[in-house]
Amino acid sequence: MKRYIAKTGLFLLLLAATVSAGSFLVIMDASTSMDDYLDSGETKLEAAKAAAIDFIDASQGDQFAVMKFHTCDDGGNPQTGDIRVIRELTSNKQELRSSINGIGTGDWTPIAEAIAEGREYVKSEMGGKGTIILLTDGEENCGGDPVLEAQKTTDEGIAVINVISYSLADDPAAKAQHQQIAAAGGGKYYTAENKDELKQAFQKIEQDQGGGSVCCLPAFGLLFIAGAAFVRHREMRA
Repeated sequence: MKRYIAKTGLFLLLLAATVSAGSFLVIMDASTSMDDYLDSGETKLEAAKAAAIDFIDASQGDQFAVMKFHTCDDGGNPQTGDIRVIRELTSNKQELRSSINGIGTGDWTPIAEAIAEGREYVKSEMGGKGTIILLTDGEENCGGDPVLEAQKTTDEGIAVINVISYSLADDPAAKAQHQQIAAAGGGKYYTAENKDELKQAFQKIEQDQGGGSVCCLPAFGLLFIAGAAFVRHREMRA
């Protein structure tokens, strides 16, 4: 019976890790404005990379894909061009860190096309379901309609889109657009002006989405303990 309990406990723990794991596509703005410096002395991109890596490092059981975007008229393929997935869906944190650290900047802010290609990637490579985290410091400037693309993503049931509006204290128009994207994408809107606030925003996304194995393992642990106690009680009565 003890062997049975041990096997049951192992099964429940594995099940908990499986059902509670989340799949995230992190879409990072790599426009030239991300080269601007923060008061801390680091660029906005450097701070964003550090916050994204911390978010991934702190995860338990989650999988991530990373996309970067800049340049208009990209071609529409999420695997090529300047709007592309630079790390396929994986839980390998070393590979994710390397890919994020390798992001460089380029012209323009094609948010609409980034969302459209992100939707296609989630559909084709992530089983059609996932959570998108869009981190951007600007407004769409390639003529696309990011709110419409976010709405399409919601209508197709592909992904929830959360938006981190980054270092935009003096740009109410961009903030308003980001809020509309999050609302249309069925997600939430977060603001951040520096690296610490970025880290907090990522943490809130995980908490709000209920992602990560941290949220669910205690419940399974309690179920296992209760089950073991019940079996023990039955043994004592036999």
